[in-house]
This record gives sequence, structure tokens and C-alpha cells, in this order.
Amino acid sequence: MADAEFDEPERMKLLEDLITAVESDTVPPTAWVCLWFSDVDSLRELVRKAQVDPLGQMSFFLTMERDVKMVQKCVFTT
Repeated sequence: MADAEFDEPERMKLLEDLITAVESDTVPPTAWVCLWFSDVDSLRELVRKAQVDPLGQMSFFLTMERDVKMVQKCVFTT
């Protein structure tokens, strides 16, 4: 992961494909952070699942947001 490039074309294409598959331009922030940091193989699998069951995948993202709220818990300390 240390040598991962976040702006790599395949990652960006997969994220675009995922948004298209779930038919939404908004993925909850906690899920979005996890997607950006996931490895590309896992991201490919999530896209495949979303293409087969878009509502199920979006439900998973919404549940993650409701239960984890990672982004909302982030605070900076000095």
C-alpha cells in the first residue's frame, strides 16, 4: 500500500464505474474514504457486486455510514 498511487487511472475508472453502477452521484463519506484507500483488486470486486446488485451495495455503504461514521469522528488535535 505504501507505493499506491491514488490518482492512478484504473482506480479512478473503477470509482466512476461504481458511481454509475449504484446510480448515484453521492456515496456516503465514510464509504468514499474506504473506497479510495482500498486496494484495486478489492475495488474491482465491489464494482462487480454493485453492477449485479446496485441497491444492495448502496445499502451496504449507507449502513457503514450509519454505524461507523469514520469521517464524522475525525478530529485534529494539537
